[in-house]
Amino acid sequence: IIEPRFYPGGDCRVCHNEKRWAEVTFDHSLTKFGLTGAHVQQKCRACHFRPDDKGVIHQKFYELSAVCASCHTDNHFRQFEKNGITNCSDCHGTENWNASKFDHSETAFQLDGKHENVPCAKCHKPKTEGSVTFIEYKIKDFRCESCHY
Repeated sequence: IIEPRFYPGGDCRVCHNEKRWAEVTFDHSLTKFGLTGAHVQQKCRACHFRPDDKGVIHQKFYELSAVCASCHTDNHFRQFEKNGITNCSDCHGTENWNASKFDHSETAFQLDGKHENVPCAKCHKPKTEGSVTFIEYKIKDFRCESCHY
């Protein structure tokens, strides 16, 4: 289903080229999900042709979820979830997956003094739960004696 405002008069030529049907022109900035960074490079099918629970592919354009986890795997295993949603853009931009927007001063453990120069991996270590191993970012116990013996 395509939202009627993007499909005036049911005219497919609004987006499709009659001579080459697969050639689509659409201004995604008119939607609630403007394409930026690596999203610009994606083919339309990557987001709009989705399998259902039986593996049958369906085209979906209207009311498609803009939640990151609808396309991306949550490699942090829900550590940053708020109200059931992990918003990757709190820390990550769309150019790459570097945490360029992350600010440690907005966490429960602000880095100051000598802590400013400690490499991330010194505190944020791999953790295994069941058969899953991930980097633990949401450290629950960060008392001095947790690291300093």
